[in-house]
Amino acid sequence: GKNGSVAGSIGTSTTNSLTFKTGTTERMRIDSSGKVGIGTTSAETALHVTRENGSPQLTLERTGSATGKYSLAAVSNEFRLTDEAQSAERLRIDSSGRLLVGTSSSTVINGDAYKAQIVASDASAGLGITRTSNNNASPYLSLVKSRSGGIVSDGDTLGLFQFIGHDGTDFNTCSAAISAYVDGTPGANDMPGRLSFST
Repeated sequence: GKNGSVAGSIGTSTTNSLTFKTGTTERMRIDSSGKVGIGTTSAETALHVTRENGSPQLTLERTGSATGKYSLAAVSNEFRLTDEAQSAERLRIDSSGRLLVGTSSSTVINGDAYKAQIVASDASAGLGITRTSNNNASPYLSLVKSRSGGIVSDGDTLGLFQFIGHDGTDFNTCSAAISAYVDGTPGANDMPGRLSFST
């Protein structure tokens, strides 16, 4: 014991790191600042996991009546969340920083590979936004535009909803659109605008 209040302790009161080895190979280190490194001797964050061969992976599992098993992995400059129990990838952030749900690769739509993409073959391909506050306020979606952080100009597009179908070649042909534009000269707390409905 220590001071009669600690059941036991491992380590020293010096600034040395605490290391764990199998054979002569170091497997884990806790440095003097409390950072934990697994596979590295110089942890950069509170928990830093590296692996020379294969992908660094963290597995979270629940056993018993309500089982579940998920893994987080860094694979080829990508982040992946996988439902191991269902052998299904649930989420991916690819090497370009795109958020992909239900797909492992981004799709070019109307000339752009969007930063967030949801793909499904059933009704789960929707996006639901719910507000539960006990008042008359609703959920909302804001499309915000600036010119490098500065004021927008007359004629600028402020937001766009596009309706696109696969034409047998790609997703680059728009069938209909609803657009919002600046319609006049903006001023302090004054943003003139117009809506355009197009087919």
